[in-house]
This record gives sequence, C-alpha cells and structure tokens, in this order.
Amino acid sequence: MKFERLSAVGASALSIWRLQASGSELAILISKQPPAIGSFVVVDIPGSEGEVLDQGLLWGLADKLFELHLHGGVGVAAGLRTLLGGRGWVEQDSGCARHPLLHAISGLQARCWSAIPFEQQLDRWSELDVATRKVEVGALLPWAEVLVETPKLVLVGPHNAGKSSLFNEWVQEERCTVSPHPGTTRDAVEATILLGSGFDAFAVKLIDTAGFGSAADLIDSAAQKITHDYLLDAWRVVWLFDQNLQPSPELLKRALVAENGLVFLTHADGERGCDAPDGWPRLSLLDNPAGAMRVVKEAIYGSLPALPRLGCSLPRDCTELLRMQELS
Repeated sequence: MKFERLSAVGASALSIWRLQASGSELAILISKQPPAIGSFVVVDIPGSEGEVLDQGLLWGLADKLFELHLHGGVGVAAGLRTLLGGRGWVEQDSGCARHPLLHAISGLQARCWSAIPFEQQLDRWSELDVATRKVEVGALLPWAEVLVETPKLVLVGPHNAGKSSLFNEWVQEERCTVSPHPGTTRDAVEATILLGSGFDAFAVKLIDTAGFGSAADLIDSAAQKITHDYLLDAWRVVWLFDQNLQPSPELLKRALVAENGLVFLTHADGERGCDAPDGWPRLSLLDNPAGAMRVVKEAIYGSLPALPRLGCSLPRDCTELLRMQELS
C-alpha cells in the first residue's frame, strides 16, 4: 500500500493524494466500498483518536489506483501521514509535489518556470555571440529578480495623503482604516496582489505605511522607522502627496531623487496648494477611485522592462543568470 502527495507542499485550499491499494485494503481505511473506476464517493478520513480528520472525495482511476481530494491545511496533511504510516502505508516521492509549476503564484511564474528547462536555455546562450547573449540575458534579469521573491510595492507619503484609500481600492477590501486624523495608520499593512492579467500577471506585495510627518511621540517615531525600512527594500515606491498641502522639502526631495519611485498628487478635486512639478499625475480617490487606480497601474507598467517572451524559462534563483551576464 503506497501513497503520494500530488499537489504542492504547504498550506493550500485543497490537497490531492494518490493512493495505490486493493479495494479491500482501501475499504478498511474508509469503512466503505471504494468507488468503481471513473466514479467517486464522499469519504470520512479518521483521525488518530477515531474522530473524523477530514471529509473528502475519493476517485477511482484504475485498478488499485485512487485519487483522494482533501482540504489543504497543514494539520490535515500531517494527520493523514500519521494515519497511513501507522497502518503500514509507505509514502512515495516522485517529485510531483515539487514541480515548479505547482509553486507558481502568478501567471508569469507559471509560464516561465514551466517553459523549456533553464539548462537548455544556458546551452543555447553559450552558442550565441556575446552581443546577442548580453541582450537576451539582460532582458531577463529584472524579471528573474521579481520571480525569485515577491517584490514589495510600497505606498509612501505624508499623513492623510490617501495611501490607505488607495490600498483599500486596490485590494477591494476595507483592510486599512481611513480617517482625516493624522497617524491613523501606525503599522504597515500588507496584501499580495497581481499586476497584469493572464499568463503575464505577476505577484507583488502591496504595503500601506504610516504617514511621514512630525514624530510627535514614540509611537509615531517607531511607525516612521518601519516606513523607512520598507523604503530600503522596496521594488517600486508609489509616493502620494496631497495637492492641497505643502510637503516638507526633505520629503519632496526624497521622492524626486528616488529611482524606483512614482509620484502622484491626490485630492485632485480641490485647489492646488502643493509646490510640485506640473507633470505629476493627479488622482481623485474620493470621486473616481477606479480611475485613480488605473492611472497608478499604467504608471507602474510603464516603468517596467518588456515582459519575457513566451517560451523563455527563468531560474528559481538568479545566480546562474547573473553569472551568465558577467560572462557576457
């Protein structure tokens, strides 16, 4: 009697397991007749104390071959392994659960990690002339860095500039408290979102931070220290300034010189009182939040390199890619 996890390891909504056993052996586990080939039954999986560990679907795939669909919690997986191991079942590992495609969290990761093996890509590059190889590798490097880790997209600006409103509009959920009182956001709030669509989409971590201003107390000072730390590790920074208020010269200068920053004026429905460049886009988060969101997204897309072409593969860490760039 053998079993194997087919779905990705770790917590998930569902988990899928392959069971290899005779019908009589499986009947002892589920306390009912197993399904015929091509059909399924609902089964209760017992826990170590006789309680119901989980309820799932058991499919008949072929003679002595079944597929079990359970919930994907870590506790369910651990309980199933304990149950089967205690009854003499042997866990197999064919590597299915470790396939990169199962661990992709975006369309772009899926199509890049499931394309031609990266080793073949390296072999192909080695046959190219240096100039062509440098162009190809250079085009992929920014995306390798994005796909290795979920990059941080940080919302930054003075108090009450609209950061929390933009965050809530982006995630379509009231995750952040919106208030006219300065200092409402004290701790950074995070949510994973997708930029792009379909197989060109990639995941980023959207972060709402405490507003920059006068550190009136220790709590504000600590909150702004957290914001500073996020700025140091940001992939892109969306700077928001209330167009009706003049920001501090230091903060304005920091936004202007940031190479990874995109700057916007908010509260565009009022009169302008901010001494800032005329070219900064204006957002009306109150009157047209969807339009404001569209402006921000388009600006982010415009700052990105061209997407990897279909059929390109990327490593799951960029060490080899960096080495190949050095050889170029």
